[in-house]
Parts: sequence; structure tokens; C-alpha cells
Amino acid sequence: MRSLTVTVSMFVALLANASAQQIWRVNCSGGPGIDFTDLPPAVAAAAPGDEIWVYLDAACPVGWQGYTAPVIDRGVRIVGFNVASSSGPPSIAEIFGLTVVTGIPHNQSVSISNIHIVNVLNGSSGIVLVDCEGDVLLEDVLYRGHTAPGSYLHIQRCANVVLRGCEFEQGGNPLTIIDSNVLLTTTSVWDVTPICGLSIPTSEGIRVVNSSVTAIGSLITGADFACWPNHGQQPGVVIESGVFRVGPGTLLRGGWLSWPQVPEVAYRLVTPQASIELDPRGAVARLPDPPLPQPVPIDLPATYHSWAVAGEPVGVSVVGPPSGFALLMVGDWAPGQPPGPFGTLAIAQATAVPVALAALDAAQGLHVWPFLQIPSTAPVAHPFAFQALTIAPDGTLGLSEPSPLTVGWPHGVIP
Repeated sequence: MRSLTVTVSMFVALLANASAQQIWRVNCSGGPGIDFTDLPPAVAAAAPGDEIWVYLDAACPVGWQGYTAPVIDRGVRIVGFNVASSSGPPSIAEIFGLTVVTGIPHNQSVSISNIHIVNVLNGSSGIVLVDCEGDVLLEDVLYRGHTAPGSYLHIQRCANVVLRGCEFEQGGNPLTIIDSNVLLTTTSVWDVTPICGLSIPTSEGIRVVNSSVTAIGSLITGADFACWPNHGQQPGVVIESGVFRVGPGTLLRGGWLSWPQVPEVAYRLVTPQASIELDPRGAVARLPDPPLPQPVPIDLPATYHSWAVAGEPVGVSVVGPPSGFALLMVGDWAPGQPPGPFGTLAIAQATAVPVALAALDAAQGLHVWPFLQIPSTAPVAHPFAFQALTIAPDGTLGLSEPSPLTVGWPHGVIP
């Protein structure tokens, strides 16, 4: 069966409900229509449901092209972009220091998209999410901790966090997830090999404590060997308790020993309360030797996508039952709905729009739509999601893991 043709109508039904309550504009160079010259005052002024547009403007004073990292305690949407930009990934703005999201109520959500978080000298930097009953989406967020002291990636007591299209390079501390539910999709996490002589040790890519973590289309690795004795190679993930799911398209591996070229084990289970699950469309390299526990086999239908920019195509992949079918849908991201007979829907039913129907291949149960067009009028900052209804050859229905997204501002357009 051929895939259905997709037109700009995929978002038309959503636009009426996608507007923000209020839009706040932040530009360090000021100017007409600009509300603030730094980000924390904009976050303080915003009400739940508001959007904050953060400009990366070459006209700003030298050394002030970035913004102070905020503390976010309400459901706001932050999106960054360049005033002048070319084709490629979504444009970004820069935030310096430690971004904190805390105390988000269960009926609110935070989205942060197209942001580069930059280290600061002699201070803390990175991302901390803590005590969030509401939903948190980090989309196309870049952080390179390298070997900077005070580098943190930390998620604790959060009900639902999605890291979509993010790139996290730690500097000696893992992405630590405690008492939380986290989905990583098309995200890379690894510990950068430190410089010999530094006191900062190497670390695993992710540490899981009493949490449920799922990785789709992602890369997770531990630190490579740097020098003996404190900078040895590390596993990709260490699970103290809880479960780590290696889903379709994900590679989990340990760091490499420089000579011989042998990787560290991909994971370590610290207690009997720790487990790891592996979909056959994912990969673990290398497995721990028995008698250490081996991964539990799972079948995890999934949807994942490339970056999304207004007026440009996006590539969307669906993995489901081999020789089955997939109906791709898009709509407002609405996680936390009660499970139904086919799984958990992460799209608001009133906004769900069928996008395409295609056959899944017989080998992997995979189909890729490489050129789904995002309309130029699609709203930025608003969280949407792709999700697929899968149909097995025997008629069994299921729902894939969702793929949330925000739309990047059109290239070359000044908002």
C-alpha cells in the first residue's frame, strides 16, 4: 500500500486552538515591540499558557548575545530563534548558567525549545527539573558540559518529562533521573572524555534511580577511557532501581578503552530492583557477561521524527508490527490520559488529525515518511505530537510511543 499524500492541511484543524494567551518578546538589543532584554524578568511576568520568544540577535552588545538562565515555576512555553538564519536545524537562542524548572502543577505544562545552554565560569550550568507534577518538554535543546565544574543534568520527582531532539554532553556528571518518568526520543546523551590531570572523573551517560526511562531513536554512551586511574571508560547507563527501556532505533553502549578497542559494558544493574528491557529494533553493545541479568525482550511500537521547521519538510518514522500498517496522527500534545484498549493516547482527541497511512515492512515493521510538509503558518512554541495507530496482520490494534514536537521559526524570517 502506498503512503497517503500529506498536505498543509495536517495542521489546519489545530491552528485555531494553538494561540498563546500572551506572547512576550525578549531581545538583548531592545527595540520596538520588545518587552524585556533578559529572560528571567519575562518568566516572572508570564502567566501559565503564555509564550516567550527569545531572540539571538547579532545586534546585541558584544558579549551579551546570551541570556541569564531562568527559574521556571509555571506552565510557560519558551522558544529561541536567530534573527538572521539559514537553512538546516531550527535556529536557537543562548542561555548561560543553570536552568531550573520546578513546582509545575499537574494541570500545567512547560515547553522549552530551540535553546543552547552555555557553561559559565565559576558557576553552575545545565538543566535541573524537580518536583514537577505537570508535563515538561525539552525540544531541540543543546547542552555541552564538557569538563566544566558545576555541570548538572538532573531530573527528580517529575511525573512526565520528554527530551526530544536534544543533545547533552556532560562533563563528569551523568544525566541523573530520580523518582521520575522520562521519554528520550532522537536524543543523544554521553559523557565527554575529560582531560588527564583534571579532578573531574568520568561518568556513565545516564543514572536511573526508582524511575521509568524509555529511549526511542536515541544514542546513549558512557565516557571513553582517558587516563589511569580516575578516568576510565564507563557504561552507558547505570540503573540503581527502576527500569530502562531500549526502544527502536536506540543504541546503548559503554565507553571505549583506547587500546585494545573494547567497549565497556552498555549497562550495570546495581540492585535486584533494577531492570533493563530491549526491543529487537534497538541495540545494546556490549551486553554484560552472565550471570549478570540480560535484557528483558519487549515489543515497543514507536514514532520518532527529525527537526521540524515551519515551511519545510519533516521526516517521521513509525515502528510497529512487521507486515502490519500504521496510521500516523498529529495533534495537540496531551500526555497523561488514562490508558485505553489499544494503549495510551498522547494527543488531545479533539485535535487529532490523520496524516498518512502506510504498510510496515516485513523485516523491522518500519515505515519512513521522509517529506511531510510543515506549513509556514504553523505556530511556534506550541507543543504538538505525532503518534501512530498500529494494525498487526491479525488485526490487533495498538498505539505507538508518541513523538512530541514544537515547530521552529521559518528560516530567514524575522518575527
